[in-house]
Amino acid sequence: MEHGARLNVPPHALRVTTAAEAAARDRRAIDAGTPSFDLMLQAGTAAASWLLRECAELLAHGVALHAGSGNNGGDAYIVAAQLARAGVTVRLHASLPPRTPDARQAAQLAQPYLVHGAPTGRERLVVDGLLGTGHHGPLRDILAADCARLGLARDGGATLVALDLPSGLDATTGEVAEGSVPAHVTLSFGTFKRGTLLRREHVGRLVLLDIGLRLHGDVPGEHDDEAWCLAGGDTLRALGQTAREADAWTSHKGVRGRVGIAGGDAGMAGAVVLASLAALRTGAGLVHAIVHEASVAPVQSLVPQAL
Repeated sequence: MEHGARLNVPPHALRVTTAAEAAARDRRAIDAGTPSFDLMLQAGTAAASWLLRECAELLAHGVALHAGSGNNGGDAYIVAAQLARAGVTVRLHASLPPRTPDARQAAQLAQPYLVHGAPTGRERLVVDGLLGTGHHGPLRDILAADCARLGLARDGGATLVALDLPSGLDATTGEVAEGSVPAHVTLSFGTFKRGTLLRREHVGRLVLLDIGLRLHGDVPGEHDDEAWCLAGGDTLRALGQTAREADAWTSHKGVRGRVGIAGGDAGMAGAVVLASLAALRTGAGLVHAIVHEASVAPVQSLVPQAL
C-alpha cells in the first residue's frame, strides 16, 4: 500500500464539513428515519471493507485497534467485528469503557469476536479509533497515554490508519494537539472534515468513504451553510492553504518543483504577477519570472518570492 499525502476523490461532488456541519448532516439523516447506530454500522463496515481490500497483506499479520469511549471508538468496535468475521486476527485496546449508547451497542456486537487479547505491539496494521470530530483541545491523561501507544506502534514500523481523522486533530480548525500522532491513511466518513485538509501532512493518504448517507436534496449547492462543495471558493482556498502549510512545515523549496513564467511586456506585468502568485499558492517551490526590463520592478514588488 502506498503512503503519501494525496486525495482519493470519488467522481461525485466533494463535500467538506466542519465538526458542527458533520453533526448536522448526521442529525438530518436521523430525523429522516435512519437510526444513529445504523450510521455507525455503515461507517465501520465501510472502513473494514476498505482495509480488507487495500491492506490484505498487512492484515495477514493481524490488526491492532485502539478504541476510545465515544462514537469514534464505536466505529472501531464495528471495524473489529467485521474484520474478525472475515478471518483476521483482531486485537483491541480500550482504556475506557464505551460511554455513548451507540458505542456500547457496538462493543457488545464486537465482544464475541475479541478473543485474541490486547495488542502485542507486533501488528503491522494499527487503527486509530480514539477520538472523532467531537473532540477539541489538548489530550489529557489516559488519551495522551493512548496516543503514545499509537506513536510507539508507528515508530516501530506499523501502518497507522485513522478513522475519520487522527486523534487530537481538530475537525474544524485543523489544530493539532500535542501528542497527536500522524496517520499514514485517514478514512473520512461521508465528507472530508475541514481540519484534515488544513493539516495535510498529519493525515497521510486521505480517503473518502461512502457510508450510504443519502439526504433529501443533498446535491451540490444545497445546504451550503452546512457543507462545502469542491467548486466552492472557500474550499479551493482551504485546499490552497493546505498545500502551503504542509509544504512550509515538511519540505524544502528546492524539492517542490520549479515554474518558469515568461511574459509581461512593458507596462503589462499583470498576467505574470497573477500566474506567479498562482504557482506559489499551489505549492511550487521556486518561481522564475521572465519579463520585460520595465516589468521587473512591479513583479518584484508584488511577488517578492519570484526570482
